[in-house]
Amino acid sequence: MNTINNSVNSMDPLNLKYSKGILIALLEKGKVNKKVLQPYASNTNTLDDVLDALEQSNLISKKQDVIGRRVYEISLTSKGIAVAKQLKKADEIASGAAIPKESIIIEIPEGLHEQILRILKLDRDEKSEEDFIISAVKDKIKKWKSENPERG
Repeated sequence: MNTINNSVNSMDPLNLKYSKGILIALLEKGKVNKKVLQPYASNTNTLDDVLDALEQSNLISKKQDVIGRRVYEISLTSKGIAVAKQLKKADEIASGAAIPKESIIIEIPEGLHEQILRILKLDRDEKSEEDFIISAVKDKIKKWKSENPERG
């Protein structure tokens, strides 16, 4: 294995550029062959590297197809399904989709829910969507706690 493959395979596969799209595509499409996933990566070698990393992390499984030894059926494992569902949900939140107050696990103080929704709709060009959401929510919670020490 070459140095590039070693560095890709030693990384957290969820930090790889194309892994999120591939996992969500597998969640939506079910079992597929590699050709179906090609549009989700820049080239075949990159797709192979990402698929290898996802397989090593037990997020996907590759099974040899009866048709030929080079044709594989790719599908999500149960761990992969759980991760892909969370990634899809994060994408929906990041895209500005409404967040129902009832679906939030933590108790959100009155007024903060609306502020979070406004933050999510702001322009997020300078950060990844995930980083933007995390930092914005942390900042708002920190500010609220400092303004409401008796409740925080």
